[in-house]
Amino acid sequence: MSKHSGQVGLKNLVYAKMHEDGITYDAPKILSPAIQAKITPKTNTATQYADDKSVENATTLGEIDVELQTQDVPLQSQADLLGHTIDSKGVLVHSGNDNAPYVAIGFKSLKGDNTYRFIWLLKGKFEEITEEYKTKSDKVDFATPSLKATFVTRDDDNWKFIADENNGMDNDVMEHWFDAVYQPNIDNTPLSIETNPTDGATGVAATSGVNFVFSKAINSYTVNDSSAFLIKADGTIIDSTIVISTDAKTVTLKPKSTLDAGNYVAIATKAIKTAQGSAPANNVVVNFAV
Repeated sequence: MSKHSGQVGLKNLVYAKMHEDGITYDAPKILSPAIQAKITPKTNTATQYADDKSVENATTLGEIDVELQTQDVPLQSQADLLGHTIDSKGVLVHSGNDNAPYVAIGFKSLKGDNTYRFIWLLKGKFEEITEEYKTKSDKVDFATPSLKATFVTRDDDNWKFIADENNGMDNDVMEHWFDAVYQPNIDNTPLSIETNPTDGATGVAATSGVNFVFSKAINSYTVNDSSAFLIKADGTIIDSTIVISTDAKTVTLKPKSTLDAGNYVAIATKAIKTAQGSAPANNVVVNFAV
């Protein structure tokens, strides 16, 4: 039986930039402490008449208007949400050629029974932010920015995910709600990884790379020189090129120069994840000798 309790709060407002594949995202980032969120879906309804009466109607979903009020909008968030850039001197540069990316936004809302409702909106673009500035007076009067966005359905026809803690929400889903944009019907088992060379290998060719073969396709946006790298045994970084296979299951570290004889360590960290957020249970470390 469903449990009923009204909404009394709003917090944990985050956003995540959508990738070009239209279904995966960057890791979520905190936007700002939230004050208010309003979601207004627009629908179009048509009615068919026959025999002098209405016999059928149909409704289609149009755009979804979203309005947010927050304590602040940090410059980095403005750059992310609106396609602006921050120059080397810390100045946010607005250009007429900037293009806002598609993003998802997520938050949770406290209910009267001290449980939460969790929400992800999946594909939208923000408009330039409405700001108000005024002089200080004898009364404290905080100026808070307003953000407006238009959301649409994603390529898989989904536009919102919503779950209630007090109505059967899975505990693991709740725990990881803000780690990644929720994806339904996924396998969250940890990634397993095979390597070539194997840990402890000797006599490895000086020109060969190191392959990490994952059990599932990984999100290429999580692979970089901080999450996969090659070093000497003394910690010296080896300049390497990172190559991801077309099926996104193999990450190869290719040294840009021939390796000298000696001991090396290749590392793939838990920061490498699938689009659904699955990651290795531990960092994978491969010790080998050339």
